[in-house]
Amino acid sequence: MSELGRPDQPHFLFLARHFNDIDHIVPVIWGLLRRGTAPERIRYMVLYPDPSIEPGIDPRLDFLARQGVRLETPHLRGALRQAVFTLSTKAPSRLVRRKARKLLHRKLVRSGNNMDYVLEAVRSAPHGSLLVSDHCNSPEIRTLRKAIHERGGSNVALPHGFQLHTGFTDPEFDALTSGNSDPVPEPTFDHILVCTPQQCDSQRLRHPEATVRAMGSARFDPLWLKQLSSLYPAAQQKDSQKLHVLMILEKGGIDMAGRHWEFLDIDEQFRALRHLAEHPGIILRIKGNARGLSHRQGKLLRPYRSRTVEDSIHTHALISGADLVVGCCSSVLMDAYARSKPVLLLEYATRLKMVFKPFGFHDNPHSFQEFTARLDTAVEHGNETLYDGGRLQTLIDYYVYANEPPHDVVDSYARYLQELTETS
Repeated sequence: MSELGRPDQPHFLFLARHFNDIDHIVPVIWGLLRRGTAPERIRYMVLYPDPSIEPGIDPRLDFLARQGVRLETPHLRGALRQAVFTLSTKAPSRLVRRKARKLLHRKLVRSGNNMDYVLEAVRSAPHGSLLVSDHCNSPEIRTLRKAIHERGGSNVALPHGFQLHTGFTDPEFDALTSGNSDPVPEPTFDHILVCTPQQCDSQRLRHPEATVRAMGSARFDPLWLKQLSSLYPAAQQKDSQKLHVLMILEKGGIDMAGRHWEFLDIDEQFRALRHLAEHPGIILRIKGNARGLSHRQGKLLRPYRSRTVEDSIHTHALISGADLVVGCCSSVLMDAYARSKPVLLLEYATRLKMVFKPFGFHDNPHSFQEFTARLDTAVEHGNETLYDGGRLQTLIDYYVYANEPPHDVVDSYARYLQELTETS
């Protein structure tokens, strides 16, 4: 039975900073609606005006809007901003869209307006409301936490996904990253809901004030993936005689401690990409990293721009239309695993300590030669799973269900949030 959504009932205040937030937060909002929470009790607001958030064309946001939950974008108010935003999302020319996006976010948008808007929403929320955001240790989030406490509510973090690696083979860089477990300067969250048990320990060290729970992945819950497939139907394949391959092009490195650390062998990564592009039995599409690529990767990618899809095209639809997915370490690969899509990992091209061997995945290519041989087999024999079903289920049980028996993960998140408002 649907709740009446009385003005005095606690609200669920969700924040968006990047479309990665949308990946993880939209299924949780959907879960609340499924459990009968009135849409009037749910507010979804942009905290930082990131150009990756495109409310006018994102099917997930439209899906929520049709149910009464519209993403609030105060930074887009005004006729000029709306006009430039429309150009940035709907202009037929990619160049025009890119220039309009730069104009909007460099000249017309100021992030402070959004913070003022969100802070006022928190301060006017009913007693016992919840503030839900991604895992961002920013001063703004701490300010909002104080404001929600004044309303008798709590601050909840939904960190982005998980890592398919456990560190780095470079001892110096591994020490830098693994040592980043000191408590944050000020209390930031009251509750942190992570995907896997492995994530709990590090979050408890950094946030001793918070209740940390492993809840599984709402983003890769098969029920939500089924809903995504209706929102992002697979493109019709033009040539069914060839193998349709999607390559997830992960970012190759990161700047830390005053220097650039490369944890992917970019030469090997692009050697594989070049082989895929030139293979006569393959139709290749390339999806870049959500956080961008390194300067060197960008230069190497230029000859393949015609095969590279835009960020606005959701990876789920690309995986749906692919016969085979090639990648290395991106958590988005779990979308393919959860749907039993064939995956080839370039594990030989990374300096990351990959997690797959403890789950029994010993058959990833260990060299470029093995990669090409496995690829030729896939081209010749068609859609193969490439891995043992029992091992695959063990992997899914851990990353999607947090080592619990298969269950409705989306519903468990929504139920937990509802219970928090009832105990405030």
